[in-house]
Amino acid sequence: MFNYYQNISETELRRTALVRAGSTSPAPGGGATTPVRNNSHPEAGPRGSDASDKLNPERKLLILKIVFSVLCILDILHWAYMLRDDFGDDNRNTWSFYETNYGTSDTAYLIARMFGDIFTGVLGLGAAMWTKKVALTIPCLVIQMIFVVIRMFVWPIRLLTSSWPAAVSNENLLFVACEFLLPGTWATLAGLIVYALKALLDFERTHGYVQPPMIVLTVKNDENDESVQIEIA
Repeated sequence: MFNYYQNISETELRRTALVRAGSTSPAPGGGATTPVRNNSHPEAGPRGSDASDKLNPERKLLILKIVFSVLCILDILHWAYMLRDDFGDDNRNTWSFYETNYGTSDTAYLIARMFGDIFTGVLGLGAAMWTKKVALTIPCLVIQMIFVVIRMFVWPIRLLTSSWPAAVSNENLLFVACEFLLPGTWATLAGLIVYALKALLDFERTHGYVQPPMIVLTVKNDENDESVQIEIA
């Protein structure tokens, strides 16, 4: 009698271990079996309660991709309008405003910021969302914040020293405001992408979507009818 109950206990332990390892779980009544993942969700079923949420990690990343696309368009229009052709002395472009009044220092700043937007913003964040690599967002976050900090010191000093030009148009003031708005928006977007990518990777890891497929090779020996199975992850 003791051996009978011991065999039943060992059988239940083996069955539990197989279910936890990702094997098939028996259906009620001895019917067909359903593959089960490590989180005990059916493999062919829905992605769980998070998938029905309106703001699950996948949709959050999709929203950030839309925001990223809109920001890229706005940034391109910003630089294109700044570098537009001059229409005489009464309608000088904003690049000429910086170059005429503040010399090579601001010109170098504008060039650095323009290439920073291209390589760290457009290309960097785009590659981060495409490859789901969080590390690709760090250059954008750091460099754009450096641009903001630099101008936070430059413009107050110019106000205190009265180095403003005699005539400043509303357009020039708008582009001065963009020195803070655009880099700040790029840095904020980079931080949100970091948060969204980490949440998405945790979501996929929990539901088993990032696990590599298991390939089982069976090698059969015709002489003694023995077979060897090799699992390749």
